[in-house]
Amino acid sequence: MPVRASRPRLPRSAGPRIAGSRRCVRVTVSPTSLIDVLLVMVVFLLTTFHAPDDCGCLRPVRVPIAENACDILDTPVVTVTSGQVLVDGAPAGEVRTIEQSARIQRVDALFHVLTAKRLLWMQTHPREPFAGTVLLQLDEHLTALVVKSVFHTSALSGYPNVSFMVRSSS
Repeated sequence: MPVRASRPRLPRSAGPRIAGSRRCVRVTVSPTSLIDVLLVMVVFLLTTFHAPDDCGCLRPVRVPIAENACDILDTPVVTVTSGQVLVDGAPAGEVRTIEQSARIQRVDALFHVLTAKRLLWMQTHPREPFAGTVLLQLDEHLTALVVKSVFHTSALSGYPNVSFMVRSSS
């Protein structure tokens, strides 16, 4: 059997027809209408989105007011709210365990996180002296026991210089 060149199997007239016309019809969609639809969808989703309240990031920390204050330093920020302890936004302990012990104690999770941050800084800056400064962002309604425990843990983990975040009165 001889080999032949391929040819179209369907006749040209077998394609889709639009109202009996043989003309090719091009359908285009305006990009303006697509942008409008996307904009409406984004606005709708932003207005209906609600973050869960238990993430700890939505509860504002009310810091005390001070007369003399300076700018924020580039150091780890330990945030203590009424429920948990955070280091640079990551969980590092709970306030409830400190209050239940009824004595000043080392917060183990906070100690490990701050020690790891200190060791990492010392590895990345081998020729610079370690300043050992940590910034405490404490809620003004915390008990002295919680404040002393966090302060004590910061000093034990290698951060002897502790600064407090405050609101400027002026």
